[in-house]
Amino acid sequence: MKLPLQYQISEFDCGPSSLRNAMAYLFDRDQLPQEILTSIFNLSLDGYHAHGTKKSVNIYGTSDDAMMSFSKQFNEISARDHLSYRSKVLLDSAVDTRNPDFSGPLKNGGAIVAKVMLDVAHYVLITGYDQGKVRLFDPYMPETPYVYPGVKWTMNHPYWYNVETDEEYLNRVDTEWWSFGEVPERIALTFTKK
Repeated sequence: MKLPLQYQISEFDCGPSSLRNAMAYLFDRDQLPQEILTSIFNLSLDGYHAHGTKKSVNIYGTSDDAMMSFSKQFNEISARDHLSYRSKVLLDSAVDTRNPDFSGPLKNGGAIVAKVMLDVAHYVLITGYDQGKVRLFDPYMPETPYVYPGVKWTMNHPYWYNVETDEEYLNRVDTEWWSFGEVPERIALTFTKK
């Protein structure tokens, strides 16, 4: 049984919320090994920041290190339990919708958890890519939908996405909402069917 995707419950749990949403999107509830959820809860919300660093920038959030560690553990569990998906970490310039390593999983029933920019770095689940349009689930529910050119909010697809935007909106190198941001700070975890 598939479940609707969920919103974060605090100002800083976008990482674990997006990882849980990826699992809800990819797996039926009775197919998801408990150990994957344990890994999400044990590894995320570590409060560190940036690729390979342990310098505490703030006390909130999920670091790139934690995301990379989750990807590794996911693959170990997937191999052992013969799951149908494999995770791959994309960094820096590889996080671009024009990169086949990025767009390929979406075209084949996979998903991506990617860091984007809001007022701060923020994780979302990307579930669709078609004809230059990207569909994503942002776990941060605003009091009123944000209004940005080229961005459409919807509540009509609770199992799939709540934001649709042009791919170039994400590929920007600025720090505006839902851009992938500056190239050296980019990270995404792909989940691809084996």
